[in-house]
Amino acid sequence: MGFKDLHSFNLALLAKQCWRMIINPDSICARILKAKYFPSTDLLHAGPKNGASFTWQSIVAGLATFKRGFIWRIGSGENVNIWDDPWIPSSPDRKVITPRGHTVISRVVELIDPVTTQWDEQLIRDIFYPVDANRILQIPINFQAFDDFIAWHLTKHGKFSVKSAYMEQWSHKYRNHSLGDLMSSSTLQLAIWKQLWCLQVPRKIQIFCWRALRGIVPLKSVLANRHIPISGECPICNRDAEDMRHMPFQCDIARKLWTGLGLMDRINHAVLVDRSGSVVFEFLLLEPDSPLSIMPSLNYKEVIAATCWYLWWLRRCHTRHDSCPRLPHGLPQFCQLLLTV
Repeated sequence: MGFKDLHSFNLALLAKQCWRMIINPDSICARILKAKYFPSTDLLHAGPKNGASFTWQSIVAGLATFKRGFIWRIGSGENVNIWDDPWIPSSPDRKVITPRGHTVISRVVELIDPVTTQWDEQLIRDIFYPVDANRILQIPINFQAFDDFIAWHLTKHGKFSVKSAYMEQWSHKYRNHSLGDLMSSSTLQLAIWKQLWCLQVPRKIQIFCWRALRGIVPLKSVLANRHIPISGECPICNRDAEDMRHMPFQCDIARKLWTGLGLMDRINHAVLVDRSGSVVFEFLLLEPDSPLSIMPSLNYKEVIAATCWYLWWLRRCHTRHDSCPRLPHGLPQFCQLLLTV
């Protein structure tokens, strides 16, 4: 299997013991540990105990690895917490990114229409961000056939494997997760691509956005993570790592430009949703269409796409020491320029 990290391998083996206890709760081992260490809850919500045995300490260590790979499969929806549990296959961490706010709805069963036993689409779209709503609505449910159950998200068949747990633990320990995993759902991917290719912007801007969504724009942090001997700092502000979240949305020059366009609030809202720049792009593309406040004739999604490309172009000019043309004096003229470059 090619294991190179003994610590990660041991944690994967301990995660396997957690899997066995969950799928076989009536086993002698599971019953003894439950009676002693988590009599009033389940294994997923158990934690370390003072004076616990080495066996339990090891199980708790393996549980952290297990939690990074398991997912709830929806049946009745009664056992799954909407806001805390991992249950959305196409989400990067398998959880919703919409903040709970003041809603009293807490269980997945409350999102299911009791008459049709299918998703209550209107309710879901009222509660969640568009990106979450689309992800939820593509999840198949069988309300009456079976209860909710735990599966292993890192294998196609949903069964635990030590190899996949090892790779997840190794990835968590040594490097960032691949942004390409964000595109794991073909249905959601199709919706995003449809939004992207329908934008009325030059083709090179669409291609840049495609690369941003795939996480393959050659920014410094990406190159540094691939062991290329360069600094991962932003070459413009020299303050933060240059990644797909910082360069188009959080760099000083980017924030100044978004503020001038009247879009800074939307950008801040999107950036708070997730730490991945690719997910921020996805979130912005799946928001409902709306006109740009400073120039209603323009669609704000097209301006966002073009502005991100423009910031990437400025960054390239800066790193190559090329001259950059001055911006037009008026923001409307700047918007028109972006969409015709």
